[in-house]
Amino acid sequence: MRSLIAMIVLAPALGLVPAACGGSSVASGEFSDKCVLACKPPAGACGSQDPADCQQACVTATEGLVAACAQCITEHSGWSGKTCTCSGGTCNQDFFGGSENTVGSGGPDTCDPVADTKCDGFSVESTSGSTCKSFCAPK
Repeated sequence: MRSLIAMIVLAPALGLVPAACGGSSVASGEFSDKCVLACKPPAGACGSQDPADCQQACVTATEGLVAACAQCITEHSGWSGKTCTCSGGTCNQDFFGGSENTVGSGGPDTCDPVADTKCDGFSVESTSGSTCKSFCAPK
């Protein structure tokens, strides 16, 4: 009788253990594996960001899309921000990410390596954006 009571009391609690112990928080969907890759924070300013919200937004954005469109969306989505690096008395402001996932330099600047290095967050490419428009257009 005691073991039956223990099973009744412990069984619901055991169902919570995987979530409490780092169980999968990855959103599920047809292209979730591609979203995991797209949402992996890069080293640097965005390196400590939690990818969970990005993954959910990516999965939602790619749900029901044809594979070529979803591929384009995941390839052009990701983290963006800016860095400031100084060498030899010259500081350069660099931008990374955005819809094109590019790295660009703002050139010599009076930026501060601590204050001006930041993660702006993630963005999920639009199906109507110029980059993916041809892959996502209705056929």
